[in-house]
Amino acid sequence: MDQISLVTARVVRRNEQYGYKLKGKGEQYLVRHQEGENAGDKVVEYLQPFAIEPIIIEAVRLEKGVDFLNQEEERERIYKCTVAYIVLNESTGKERKVRKGMYLYADDCQEALNCVEKSSGLAESAGVVSIAQTKIIELI
Repeated sequence: MDQISLVTARVVRRNEQYGYKLKGKGEQYLVRHQEGENAGDKVVEYLQPFAIEPIIIEAVRLEKGVDFLNQEEERERIYKCTVAYIVLNESTGKERKVRKGMYLYADDCQEALNCVEKSSGLAESAGVVSIAQTKIIELI
């Protein structure tokens, strides 16, 4: 089963323009991986050619119940969206509110909103709770 993790890595790169090292700072990456795979190792492998010092993984957080909507459309920014909808339990007749998180590529907030409404197939009772631009650099 595919999973998504948010990985924060400290990477030191060389600044070719000025001839000195850039200080390592925490960069965030979303990583698609299988259950049991180490998302941090995938980030280290991906960044190895660009780093001049060892890459330090600061944090790995499994994003439970989160989807990535338009993985094939790489854009400049990644947005996180939260939608809420109501689910009816047929056996008890009770309603409960459900929230679902989604990541997606978009150029601006309006495009992100349009993508969520088009791709997610949400019912009319669903609503977008929040949309925010993230500091995530890339989906690996």
